[in-house]
Amino acid sequence: MTFLLALLVAAAPEAAPSSPAAAPAAPAVPTPAQVFALGPHAGKMQFQAFSRLVDSKGRFHSWRGKVVVPNGDLSKASIEVTVDIASIDTANEKRDSHLKTADFFNAPKWPAAVFRADSLKSLGGDRYTVSGKLKMMGVSKALSFPAVVTLKSGKLAVKADFKIDRTFWGMTGYQSSFSVNPIQPSVRVFFDLKAK
Repeated sequence: MTFLLALLVAAAPEAAPSSPAAAPAAPAVPTPAQVFALGPHAGKMQFQAFSRLVDSKGRFHSWRGKVVVPNGDLSKASIEVTVDIASIDTANEKRDSHLKTADFFNAPKWPAAVFRADSLKSLGGDRYTVSGKLKMMGVSKALSFPAVVTLKSGKLAVKADFKIDRTFWGMTGYQSSFSVNPIQPSVRVFFDLKAK
C-alpha cells in the first residue's frame, strides 16, 4: 500500500506555476492643445463694399486672435478674433472717417467686432465650414463660411472669401436708390492668415 501511494505521488504532474497578473496599461497621455496667435503680423483682414460708383476695398490694420487645436484635431478647434474698427483703411481718409460714424460702424460706441467659432466641419481635404457668432455694433449673429484650413509642421494657415449682409448687424445706411451712391447690403470679407 505504501509502495502504491508513493507511485501515485511520483506520477502526479507538477502544478503549473501561476502566471503573474498582467500589469495595467499606462493611461494615454493627452497631447497638449496647440495655441496659435493671429494678427496683422502674419496676414491681412480685408473687405470690399459694392456701390453704384465704386466697389471700394479696405482692410483693418489692428486685429488679434487665437486658434486652439486640441490633439491636432481641426474639427475640434476654437477660434476667436477681435477687430479694432478704428483701424479701418480704404486708402481714403474722408471715407474712413465716415465709415467710423453712426452711418456705418459707429466706432465710438462699438469699437470692436468679435468673431468666435466653436465648430469646424470638414468638407474633405483642407476645406472646412467655419461656424460661430459675429458680434458687431452690439448685435450677435450666427455666421458660417467656407475656408481652407491647413495644419502642417506646426504651422496653421486659414484662407477664406465670403459675403455677409451688413444689415443683419444694424448697418442700414446708404441703401436708398435715391441717394447719389447707394451701397449694397452685401459686403465681401476675405483674409489669408498664417500662424505658428
